[in-house]
Amino acid sequence: MTILRSPAALALAMLAVSGCAPVEYPGSSDRESERSPHPAGNGTLVVESSWQAGDMGEILDYSSDATASWASSSFDSAQIRLDSVGTGFWVMSDLSITGVDILTAPAGIYRNGGVVSTSLVLCSGRSLGNYTFDHVGTPNEVRLTDNADGSRNLTFVVSFRSWTSESQVATGSVDYRGVVVRGGTDGGAVPPIVASEAALRGSLGVDFEGPTVSEVPW
Repeated sequence: MTILRSPAALALAMLAVSGCAPVEYPGSSDRESERSPHPAGNGTLVVESSWQAGDMGEILDYSSDATASWASSSFDSAQIRLDSVGTGFWVMSDLSITGVDILTAPAGIYRNGGVVSTSLVLCSGRSLGNYTFDHVGTPNEVRLTDNADGSRNLTFVVSFRSWTSESQVATGSVDYRGVVVRGGTDGGAVPPIVASEAALRGSLGVDFEGPTVSEVPW
């Protein structure tokens, strides 16, 4: 069940956070020849399944499958963005983690501190890209688990306050595998393969809204 709230205070809190917009990254072209070499990095992530649940801004008590619109791994860092869209709601979580190779690190719980750095961008609203809430914070924990089929699971939990000062908790989970990618004139790997705008439209069943970014520097 998804519950919506529309407090008047939200109208005063619409911040222009670019991280909330649907984006198109290098490598999202359907044609392999258009992918330029990745100057650093040794692979990508293949996401087999993902979901999100919790409360985020005015979107309450959601539990939904997610589309991994961005999933990459490069040596000791990774970034995973999850978008969940349903009738009258959209929630997005964009996780960055450094200091841990999520493909080879021992299973266990990782928290921010020391060589490990984690951050999370959260956005939600009534439709994809039209956000009424955004938050940048640090996950309480990132848990890595080895699955029986050889894939791995990453689950994050984050607690925060809404713009109306309500305590909220959101979680996301991803089953993934690593892939060795070859290509590039300098021997590097090609950029991570991510969902194109058209693919997101089809997988989420909604129209894309908001700006797209045609290129992000590495």
